[in-house]
Amino acid sequence: MAYCTTAELVSRFESSAEATHVSDATGTPNLTIFAEAADWGSGTIDMYLAPKYETPIDVSGGGQLSTLLKGWNLTLGEWWLRPRTDVVPAALENQYQECMKALRDIGKGLAELPIGSTDEVTIDAVVVYESDETIFDRSDVSSL
Repeated sequence: MAYCTTAELVSRFESSAEATHVSDATGTPNLTIFAEAADWGSGTIDMYLAPKYETPIDVSGGGQLSTLLKGWNLTLGEWWLRPRTDVVPAALENQYQECMKALRDIGKGLAELPIGSTDEVTIDAVVVYESDETIFDRSDVSSL
């Protein structure tokens, strides 16, 4: 189950000309390929979240969690598709790297999802998360 729709992923391409690289012979975006990208993105998210959470995550209630997962899914799906267009913008690469860092940190238990939060926020696939837990301090790095 993807956390975003195929139509939302198609809309990430600024023009239909960009989407033609993942289109059929008529120039219409190939929705099967876009659906594969959305599924790959949600599968990647679930792979990292599975050690701590039951996946797929239920986002039917909307809210911050839904917005966060949709943003990650769109970033991952677009990043998966962009090499087909021969253009991976630097901003997208940065969003992808931030997304993957957040997912790895959650998978390792260094961060948590905002489970139960129903506050709407606007996230454009850029992830900011906080933790009250100290991960490193000076005593941890003395042996380096």
